[in-house]
This record gives sequence, C-alpha cells and structure tokens, in this order.
Amino acid sequence: MKGIRPSALLLVVSLLLGGCLSPVKNEIPLAGSDLSVRATHTNDTKLVIFNDSNFLLYGLDGTGRINVKLNGRGVAQLKVGYYAQVLVPKGSYQVDLLHVDREYYASEHQIELTGPESYLEVRAISFSNEARLVPALPPNFSKKFKPVK
Repeated sequence: MKGIRPSALLLVVSLLLGGCLSPVKNEIPLAGSDLSVRATHTNDTKLVIFNDSNFLLYGLDGTGRINVKLNGRGVAQLKVGYYAQVLVPKGSYQVDLLHVDREYYASEHQIELTGPESYLEVRAISFSNEARLVPALPPNFSKKFKPVK
C-alpha cells in the first residue's frame, strides 16, 4: 500500500508537467529592452516581436507562451504581454511558432522585412498560432508589454 502512494504521486506530477513548454534556446542575440535601439547598417532592420494573445484565454494558465524561431534559429519564448527585439538583415524569413494548450500547436509563417523597423504580432489561437506584420506598435505599447529578459 505504501508503494502505491509514491507511484500515484509520480504519475500525477508527470501528467501535470507533460504540458509544459520548454523555452526555446536563444540563438539570435536580443537587442535589449530599449525600444529606441536602431539598426546601424542600412541592410539591417530592427524586428520587434510581441505576444498579443488573449490574456483571459491563454494568459491565466500559461498556455499563451509562444516559442519563436526565425529561419530555424531560436529567438525567445514570449509570454502573453511580452516582447523581444532583434537586429537582423533585411529579407525573407520563416517564422516558426509553437505553443502548448491541450497539445503542441506549431505553425510556420513567411514574412518579408524591408524597412528599418518591423513589428511582428504573434498570438496563440485555438489549434494554431497567428503571426502578422503590423505597421506600428499598438498604443501604450510600453505600458502594455514587458521586455523578455
């Protein structure tokens, strides 16, 4: 009887941890938290990636955390209401997004970075993810979003 309790506890803990999303390995250096950072070379662009998932649906239980990769290289794991910025060469990129809800939901998106600054809004949605380039950061961005550390 004593052997059943530890086994049952181990089973419950493993089931609870099974839905956790491990952070993506950071393979592209982040440009820090200062939004006034600019690309120094004309061929580079500053890309701000922010997670604007619905907090009530995805923020309370942590299922809105999204792992972000550019061309297969890890950028960051973004919680709902967080952002990361990177300096990258202008051009075409494949954005890979992954979040865990009841299971793993991965998606691929193609973007074209042409200007000195680009803003990528990502969201966890039912059964997938969304990514879209937006022309500007949302109003009160600095108050609504925190930088990834």
